[in-house]
Amino acid sequence: MTKAGSLYAYDHVRMVDQRSEWDLLTWLASEEGFICYVKGQELHFEPRQEDTLPVVPVDKAALQKEFDEVSAAWRAEQEKAKVLNKAALADSDAKDAAVAAGDDAAAAAAQQAGLAKVAEATATLDRARGLYKKRYHDLNEQLSGISSAPVGGPSNVYELRWVVDDQGNPSANVRDLRLSRSLTVAKGVTVVVRSWHLKPSNRITAYYPSRGKTIQPGKASPFGNQQIYTFNRGGMDQDRANTFAQRMHREITQHEMKLRARLPADNVLTQTTLVRLTGTGTAFDQDYYVDGITRQMSLEDGYVMDISAKNHNPDSVPPL
Repeated sequence: MTKAGSLYAYDHVRMVDQRSEWDLLTWLASEEGFICYVKGQELHFEPRQEDTLPVVPVDKAALQKEFDEVSAAWRAEQEKAKVLNKAALADSDAKDAAVAAGDDAAAAAAQQAGLAKVAEATATLDRARGLYKKRYHDLNEQLSGISSAPVGGPSNVYELRWVVDDQGNPSANVRDLRLSRSLTVAKGVTVVVRSWHLKPSNRITAYYPSRGKTIQPGKASPFGNQQIYTFNRGGMDQDRANTFAQRMHREITQHEMKLRARLPADNVLTQTTLVRLTGTGTAFDQDYYVDGITRQMSLEDGYVMDISAKNHNPDSVPPL
């Protein structure tokens, strides 16, 4: 980053603006090509995943631990209901015996006791379903959707898997999946950065990828049919302008392939996790960088999350 004193010497202006600290941090992150997020009690301000290897592994052990705890609690409630139903059967036998003996009072008491136990067993099962059933299935889906990383690859890969069985019936560990591709970006993108430097006084121009030396026949510019994005930034030297052009090119091209999905929520997926789509048999089967995560809880849908992710297509990587 440029020192404040040097930047002030080149170009400065006095202005007053009211922004929250979070708005300021996210703006600085976008300017520097960083990501800004909160994890637990920690505020993270760090380079994007494509610039450095992510250091936050997927804690599959914690997810498995929660799954085991939910399974054990659900089984315990089911066993409790079984005991109550068995006791209700015993009360039914006692009622039949009392009826045979002509003891109406004992028969009525046994019947009331049996009905009470059946009602309690039903309430226990209903309560257990509400507390554990949905979370049990959600955790099971998430555990089946997290892939083990390949040897030498990143260890925090979150897999979204699409599977079609022998009868042609599809299944997936997501509730909703939407994919899109920008054909404009797929044709190619060129970033042009123009800047000025007061010391020494000269104009700076940077291109990424590098432009052609001449205009090809039938083309209107040295960039051919590629989409041109132009940025004007002050106070940059040639190296900073080149770096900025390369970073903006990477950000723009990552909007070529977009993924949106809704699935059972967990706290495993973070901004530093790669999302990997497999099984569709299309060009969308690739890795994506997380762009946004929204988690929500409701009585109707339970605990769910909506994720958006993006990346370029490997076949669209431009030459240097």
